[in-house]
Amino acid sequence: MKRNSSIELLRILFMLFIILFHFLGRNYNLFGVTNETAIWDENLLSKLIVHATGQLGVPGFVFISGYFGLKFNSYRFIDLLAQCFLYSFIFYSLISPTIGIFENRPFILSMFFLSSWWFMWSYILLYFISPALNSFIENMKKNQFIVLLFLLFFISIGLWIHKTSATNIFILLEIYFIARFVKIHLSDALKSKAWVLLLLSFILYYGLVAVGYFKHNLVVMPYVNSYYNPIIIVLTGSLIVTFERIKFSAKIINWVSPNLLAAYLITENFYGTHLFKNWFYIPNEYPILKFIGIGLGLTIICVLVDKFRLLLFSPTEKRLAIKLEKWMY
Repeated sequence: MKRNSSIELLRILFMLFIILFHFLGRNYNLFGVTNETAIWDENLLSKLIVHATGQLGVPGFVFISGYFGLKFNSYRFIDLLAQCFLYSFIFYSLISPTIGIFENRPFILSMFFLSSWWFMWSYILLYFISPALNSFIENMKKNQFIVLLFLLFFISIGLWIHKTSATNIFILLEIYFIARFVKIHLSDALKSKAWVLLLLSFILYYGLVAVGYFKHNLVVMPYVNSYYNPIIIVLTGSLIVTFERIKFSAKIINWVSPNLLAAYLITENFYGTHLFKNWFYIPNEYPILKFIGIGLGLTIICVLVDKFRLLLFSPTEKRLAIKLEKWMY
């Protein structure tokens, strides 16, 4: 079945959002922005908008996984583990001494490579249990599903109000279940109107950013930039459902998208955050178009690195996957 490049294009955009979110957030102190620290910042509004946009990346990726359904495959499972091991332990061991940042603690932590990224340990667990989740979902009646979603929303909104960290597997499970419900139970007629929900949630989401900026009340930003924010789930979900209806095929997009995860693994690591930090910072300036171009370039570099990794290690991974499958089943 030919992949819809509109969805693959969204994957690329979401990865770009994630890279910009992390580097610009750290470099321009957007994770801890306050009324006092930002009062003289003439680029603050554009920074807040870009930062809020970056927050859509992870929910977008997970919603796509839920919408189309994760299908466990032993080779894909081994490949995920291999990527984490290579881009955490091996790359840190090789790169950090050459750029003068080697330390014992990060080296030891990189041995427990899955723990290097909250998203990866959460996603791999989700991926591993996806056959059981999918079976559970298939056997649920629609009204049972609605009750489950109500419970998930009720819990997550409470966590959102408490400003609890959302970097855990719960948020992935919530988005996965919501996306599966949308795919299975929403009619084509309702899906065709997803653009209306997209427009409304877009206005509401960025309207909150504008309120925080123009009212000089930036305490609203931690609530805006939270994965528990229900507006984010509605916005990314309606965006994906809308894009699904725009069908086209582009070889370059479909060639790039399968290796996008490497861009996250390489840039969000002990060495990556140090290595690429200055690529996304210019004192007293905020040239966002330049940063977007750098982010896209860095994404492509990471994709090429991962293509090369597959050339070297794919045969070994396939042999390991066959052995794992025989052992498990």
